[in-house]
Amino acid sequence: LSKENTEIINISSYMQLLEIKYQNSYSLSKEIVNKFLVDSGYKHKNIYLFDSFGTGDTREKVTDIFIKNILNRQNIKIPHNDVSINLTHVDDICFSIINSLKYPQGDYSISSRHAITLEDLAMLIMKILNVNVTIEKSGAAINYLENIKRLPKNIYLQHKNKSLEVRLKERINEIQKTKNT
Repeated sequence: LSKENTEIINISSYMQLLEIKYQNSYSLSKEIVNKFLVDSGYKHKNIYLFDSFGTGDTREKVTDIFIKNILNRQNIKIPHNDVSINLTHVDDICFSIINSLKYPQGDYSISSRHAITLEDLAMLIMKILNVNVTIEKSGAAINYLENIKRLPKNIYLQHKNKSLEVRLKERINEIQKTKNT
């Protein structure tokens, strides 16, 4: 790669924005890539992502786990303390990343307006499905969003004017179709 003619968009984890004591091996490995880009002199942008969900996702993230548990009438397990996530649909992430091409080098974030607690997310999915399951609360977890001291410029753009509830319905329908095939 020619450093002069190349600009790299480095997709980063919001966990990298936390103090080192809160980071995991994934965020630390992402930070190594960022350090390499800086030390090697590549033109680049770091775009910090939060929790995501959407079409074709196979990572078994929290949204899909909740949907599948509720569809199967299984209990939801969450910490006893409130833990918030910033939930962004993958279409909005892709749209925002493409739009980032017009921005100069630097640090950016894609943070939707959908900050929601795990309990509220489970309740919303139950409401959409018109199914109630038990929410079991045990243990404590760190609410990482509260520990972010500096959030880079937010470049979130909504791809389509769809609410979180509509996006969740779309994902539920997709999961139900794959379950029935």
